[in-house]
Amino acid sequence: MLKMLWIGPVSAVLLIRAHVRETVTARRERASLRSEADDAESAAVDAIGVR
Repeated sequence: MLKMLWIGPVSAVLLIRAHVRETVTARRERASLRSEADDAESAAVDAIGVR
């Protein structure tokens, strides 16, 4: 019974940590994709010569 008492809170902490890690990774990926899109757009504009 004592084993079950401490497994609950430990599991909750581990789940929260995993969720935070996934959220941070998703934000970094979105930021990376946005910066790559901005780079591609500015490269296309530079190639055309329009500003």
